[in-house]
Amino acid sequence: MGTGYVRNDSANNIAVGNVINASDLDGEFDAIQAGFNGSTGHSHDGTTGEGPKIDSTGLAAGAVDASAVANNSVALGTKTTGNYVAAGAVSGVGLSGSAGAEGATFTVTSNATDANTASTIVARDSNGDFAAGAITANGNIVVTGTVDGRDIATDGTKLDGIEASATADQTASEIRALVESASDSNVFTDADHTKLNGVEASADVTDGTNVGAALTGFGTITSVATDDVVAVYDTSASAWKKATTANAIAAGPTGPTGPTGPAGSNGSNGSAGPTGPTGPTGPTGPTGPSGAAGTPSSSFNAVGSYAALYLNSGSVSVSSTVSGGSLRYNKQNQSGYQYTTFSSSNSSSGSSVSGTWRNMGANTATRHYNENYYYGVALYVRTA
Repeated sequence: MGTGYVRNDSANNIAVGNVINASDLDGEFDAIQAGFNGSTGHSHDGTTGEGPKIDSTGLAAGAVDASAVANNSVALGTKTTGNYVAAGAVSGVGLSGSAGAEGATFTVTSNATDANTASTIVARDSNGDFAAGAITANGNIVVTGTVDGRDIATDGTKLDGIEASATADQTASEIRALVESASDSNVFTDADHTKLNGVEASADVTDGTNVGAALTGFGTITSVATDDVVAVYDTSASAWKKATTANAIAAGPTGPTGPTGPAGSNGSNGSAGPTGPTGPTGPTGPTGPSGAAGTPSSSFNAVGSYAALYLNSGSVSVSSTVSGGSLRYNKQNQSGYQYTTFSSSNSSSGSSVSGTWRNMGANTATRHYNENYYYGVALYVRTA
């Protein structure tokens, strides 16, 4: 994948109605130039910023330089039509064939035959048989069937067992040595004869008299240890087994259960268990009585301070609050004279106060808009 084109103007300065700086255009042109770079530019692989894939209709004749196509980078598969044979040749005993032009037919000729002809390939005849004269093999010949009806592998094993220069006039010792070295399990040897000579006449392992006599002929011990071994017939398995004298001693039947003993005394009290989890928080109790009123502030226009003010607009009832922007405390001087009457013509431009105030001194304080009515002057306290 190449560098591809990625818009540099992430802040979207290059847009209708925006101020376009030289750096915006310069960065965008650099991104476009990088996208079309001859070696690292976009690769036309169909992904975002790399351009669409170029199909065969978009390529002119000779548009692709063969040196630009890497070896083994194009998989033709079934995407081609027509025939193309640049050059070809076959060599070897019994084979011939060649072609050297585009569209040529490549034909391989064989001189295979079932006749005994020199420098030819041996072939099967109409019956499926090979016909050839003398055959010379440079390696091993392995067959899975017979040769002229003989199993060569079996016969060879038998021949390997015959000693070199063997004749029919073998001596007794030679015949005996041959017999004892044979692998046949039915061969009777001198060793077998020696073993039979050691067996008493009419020997029988089921003969109680002889077996008993053999057992009483064993040596006698006066102290039996618990790990000494005796023969035991296991009736459940119907077989003889061995057991130690400790295990061979038969146990008697289990006796009856004895009476229950008296109850023991009570044990001491255990330690106290862990503290249980804390229970949920209970409901909130009733609100307590209001505390005593604090000392009013002595700073004008501070929270908790009092002032005689009048409304510049609207109305407010006693104990109700009003914004300080609707209250006035100063009277305007006009032509050097102090007006002493309350009228809209000479009092409406007094200075306002800040915060929130509560009416503490008039049942209803209302502003009137002509000189026939007075402003409602009242006592206010700043609450916020």
